[in-house]
Amino acid sequence: PGLHDHVAMLDSLARKHDVTGRVIFVDGGVLADMLRKTNGVITVNSTAGLTAVEFGRPTITLGRAIYDMPGLTFQGSIDRFWTRASRPDEELYAAFRREVIARTQINGSFWTPEGITLALEVAIPRLLKGAVAARPAEGTASPFPELETARAVAR
Repeated sequence: PGLHDHVAMLDSLARKHDVTGRVIFVDGGVLADMLRKTNGVITVNSTAGLTAVEFGRPTITLGRAIYDMPGLTFQGSIDRFWTRASRPDEELYAAFRREVIARTQINGSFWTPEGITLALEVAIPRLLKGAVAARPAEGTASPFPELETARAVAR
């Protein structure tokens, strides 16, 4: 159990705003099955929100999220979300995903000698260089120009 009773808080807010029949708190289940049946997702900052973007569902984040940017999530008010939100840009999502993978993931495995060697060949140089999230060299073009454009717009 968490530190906050989110269910009670959500129920209270839903009653206050007269939307009790339209608000549910989901704590478990098969996310992919739920997303296939949704018209959109409202989240604070959750992996579920990023998965909703991957599934092409209109998504709004109410907190800070690495994926909260124009083209991926709705940038307007929650009041306008259900009438103005659009599906995430598939190409931007693909570029975002590539960027996150390139900067944060290391291929390999903990379970086989080959996997350990593969991981160490990349991890050790990054750690020694102090560049775990490697970036393009200064003055070079980004390999993900559409992502850089989205970042600039988001600032």
